[in-house]
Amino acid sequence: MFIPKLKKMQIVVMDNASIHKRKEIREAIEKAGCHLVFHFVICDSASVFS
Repeated sequence: MFIPKLKKMQIVVMDNASIHKRKEIREAIEKAGCHLVFHFVICDSASVFS
């Protein structure tokens, strides 16, 4: 998992897949001192990062 690599005050962006919305994931990110933001995907073939 990427949690150990996070630094305080970083922003973690995830899509709104149900697995990403699990309480354990949100709590682990917040415990690391980071913020979780959901990016809502409009089209499966579109990518903001490509």
